[in-house]
Amino acid sequence: MSDQPAYKIGDQIQWMASRKVGRGWAFSTKKGKIVSIDGRVITAKASNGRESTMDVNEIRLQTQHSPVKDVFDGFVKASSSSGS
Repeated sequence: MSDQPAYKIGDQIQWMASRKVGRGWAFSTKKGKIVSIDGRVITAKASNGRESTMDVNEIRLQTQHSPVKDVFDGFVKASSSSGS
């Protein structure tokens, strides 16, 4: 069984967006509201009015910690376990 909450239309959610910047990547947390659910596919309207479609595993409720935090926590864990 998944530990994902049961999302519903109108829930305030957040997700991580990435974009290429020069030779690297930029990560940001986007926030919005669920406007439709089709199985595992969620469509959310961001605060800027744009809609994004993503898998249910890519989102979190706004009351949970940011997905970007998980990325950086992973980097810290990997670098500390590599002995660098």
